[in-house]
This record gives sequence, structure tokens and C-alpha cells, in this order.
Amino acid sequence: MKNARLLIRALRDAAGLGNCDWAGLISAARAEQLIGSLAFRIEDQNVPPRVAAIFEAARRDAAQARTQALWEAEMARRALEALGVPVILMKGTAFHAAGLRASLGRSVGDLDIMVPRGTEVRTTAQGK
Repeated sequence: MKNARLLIRALRDAAGLGNCDWAGLISAARAEQLIGSLAFRIEDQNVPPRVAAIFEAARRDAAQARTQALWEAEMARRALEALGVPVILMKGTAFHAAGLRASLGRSVGDLDIMVPRGTEVRTTAQGK
């Protein structure tokens, strides 16, 4: 519980961390898949070198996840293009595509899209 409160405090006000339980904070952030978000919020703060290296790696991982999410969205757009209907991105991928600050470091686990009601979308298993 203590680490969760520390994580909440860090996400709200990264400047107020000072000398905190970095191991507990990083552990909580990883457990909640918020390490990337925290890494971007803490980017300009003075942190111990080992902590800075962890946050730098988290920012690199987040950049790779962003690239992958946008690639998946583009592949879905291409696959659904023949339907001739709007395809609306949702949640994490939508944040990334829109370039919103809320997307910084955000973990994206899957691609969520919407198409107009009544649109027939057929899926097939690869190779079948």
C-alpha cells in the first residue's frame, strides 16, 4: 500500500519526490504498467544514476510500444479499407495517434477500434 501511495504521489507531482524509496516506486510502477508514464513525468527531475538509467530504458521501451501500436493501427486501417466505412481508434492507440500528452509512456496491450453499427466484418484465423 505504501508503494502504491508513493506511485500516486509521483504521478501527481514528480517534483515533490526528493529522496524517496526508489525501489518501491519503480516496483509499483512496473506492477501497474505505469513505468513508462512515470519515466516521462520524472524526466526533468534529478534522480540517482541507477534510477535514471531505469527510466531512460522505460522511455525507450515506451517509444517502441508507440511505434508498434501505430503500425498495428495502420495495418488494421489497410485491412478494413475495402469496407469503405470510418474506423475509429480507441483508448491507448487513439491517444498515440492523436499525439496527446496522455500517451507519453502509455502501455498499449491491444488495438481497440469501432466501426459503424451494422458493418459486417469477417475475421479469419491466419492460415485457414
